[in-house]
Amino acid sequence: MSNQLYDVKGYVGDLATNSGLSELSKFALSHTDNAQVKKLFRLGRATDIEKLKAGLEELTGASKSVKATIDNLLKLLDKCDKIAIISNGMEPK
Repeated sequence: MSNQLYDVKGYVGDLATNSGLSELSKFALSHTDNAQVKKLFRLGRATDIEKLKAGLEELTGASKSVKATIDNLLKLLDKCDKIAIISNGMEPK
């Protein structure tokens, strides 16, 4: 299964597989104090795209696969309008 990124206008692009997103989430949450990064990976959404991008750009020491996912996320965030929402396309329970 994969995860996509959405904004206020809808679908922005494909983000990562479940395992890729899990790996990125674990890395990001343990390597930053950035509130928007934490919000994105804990709640599945962030409301300040610029602060989110800044926090992601400051992450260092990531594996190649995590770095690739960060790079993909940053490219998608360049297309986002106002908010970023991660979804796997399933209805929440």
